[in-house]
Formats: sequence, structure tokens, C-alpha cells
Amino acid sequence: MKKYVLKKILSIIPIMLVVSIIAFGLVTLSSGNIAEIVLRGSGVKASEESIRMVTERLGLDKPIYIQYWNWLKGILRLDFGKSYMSGLPITNDLIFRSVQSAKLALYGLIILVSTALPLGILSALYPKSLIDKGARGLSFLSASLPGFWVGLMILYLFGVKLKMISVIGSEDSSVIIFPAFTLALGSIGSYIRLIRINMLEVIDKSYIKAARAKGLSEKIVILKHALKNAMLPILTKFGVTIGAFLGGSTVVEIVFSYRGLGTYVMSAITNKDFPVIQAYVILIAAVIVIINLLVDILYIIINPKIELK
Repeated sequence: MKKYVLKKILSIIPIMLVVSIIAFGLVTLSSGNIAEIVLRGSGVKASEESIRMVTERLGLDKPIYIQYWNWLKGILRLDFGKSYMSGLPITNDLIFRSVQSAKLALYGLIILVSTALPLGILSALYPKSLIDKGARGLSFLSASLPGFWVGLMILYLFGVKLKMISVIGSEDSSVIIFPAFTLALGSIGSYIRLIRINMLEVIDKSYIKAARAKGLSEKIVILKHALKNAMLPILTKFGVTIGAFLGGSTVVEIVFSYRGLGTYVMSAITNKDFPVIQAYVILIAAVIVIINLLVDILYIIINPKIELK
């Protein structure tokens, strides 16, 4: 177990190294003069002299490998440089935006799990019942409705018609439910179906029948034996979902004017603020590989019989 985890941790190093090369290439292969972009962002006229000064200050006159090494050393110190547009350190903004996106993702995951898990279980336990039909209907609805449309309808209903709350541009916990629900809705259906299928497969297994034959209560049989084994194939998908909620919530954040990573990187792309884009790529890649590592470890904890390779 320890050797397996250590091997997985060490495998993160080459992955992140490749990602860093790709992220750095975003700047070196980008069109346009970086010095001019920096000057335009600061409102300074791009004269030959000012371009030369900025080029020297940013080290753009040095060989590519030296530029990469200097940038990588900063990344290792969690120093992502300064924004071309604001001239301020990126790290502070990145931390704030990451916290906001993490909060949104957490609320979305809570809504997802609290909805899909019980409906998926009940749908499997009572096939062809009213609950099963309702759960399958919700699954179809979840897959059919575009997230941005749901978000706009929520804004129109609660913000314009009912005037219950100011939905736009707020991170208040009472308001974050709306973008979190919009974020979760697209995944609820697939999880209901996946949980239902896995539960139907597991409850017919011999060890479930043996547990019932021993006189164990149905609650213990379902929660301790059936659900535990049914959740194993779902863990991998759940890890992907966490990464998607953290890094793929751009549309939802734009619709609700939510100040998370999505709106942050979209603004950077629009303004060619390459250091911000680089920082975003590095951060999301790191989050994804760490989540995958944790999922692998959790997989082994739940099922120690899995062969470690």
C-alpha cells in the first residue's frame, strides 16, 4: 500500500512537468508581442524604448530555456508572476478565486450527492415503481436541459419576477445555491442512472443473498454491503466530476456573474493575460492529479482486495 501510494505520488512529477511545458508554450507560441500586451494593459504607449524596457524587465530577451527555468522556479515558490492587465501578483487573486470556485463546487457536490444517491438507490430497490419512473424522468430532464438555460431561467424567476434575492454577482451562502444547483443539475441524471445500474447488479450477487439469509436487516444489507460495492465504479467518475466542477464551471459563473476561476480565466483569455492563463492551467492540472490520487487511495481502502500495480 505504502509503495503504491509513493509510486503514484512520484508519477505526479513528470505529469506536472509536461503540463508546465505546455503552459509555458502558451506564451512563447502566442501571436503578438508580449511587451506590447503588457504596455497596453497598463495604459502606456508602446514605443520602441518602452517595448525594449519591458522586454528586458520580463527577461524576454533571454533564451527560451532560461525563460522557462526562471518561470518554473517561481511556480515552485507559488509565485505565478504578475498580471499583464492589473500589474498585481497573480497568487492573491488565484487564491481568492480558487476559494470561491471551491465553495461553488462543494455546494454543487452536496446537491448532486444528496439528490442522486437516494434516488439511484430507491430506483434500484423498487424498479418500475413511481419512484423509479420519477427518478428516470429526472435523469432524462437533467440530460436534456442546457446548464446556461437553467441558470438564465433561475435568474429570471428569482431575480426579475419574484425579486426574492439579488442573484447577480454575490457569493453569499444563500445565493450560491442557485449557481450550485445549475452546476449540479447536468450531472444528477447520469449519477442516478449509474447508481441504479450498479445497485441492480450488486443486489443480485450471492453475498447479498447470504447476508439476507443471515437475518441482517435490510438497511444493513443495502448500506453496508450492497452500496459499498456498488460505489466502487462510481468513485472514478466522481473524481472527474470534482475536477469538472472546479475547473469547468465557466458558463455557470458567467451567467451568475460569480467571481470564481471560470470568469477569472475567461477575462484573461479575452485580454491575452498569459500569466493568469498559465497559472490557471497549472492549478487545474495539479487539482486533477491530486484528486485522482485520492480516488485511487480511497478505492484501495474500500476494497483492499484490488491488485496494486
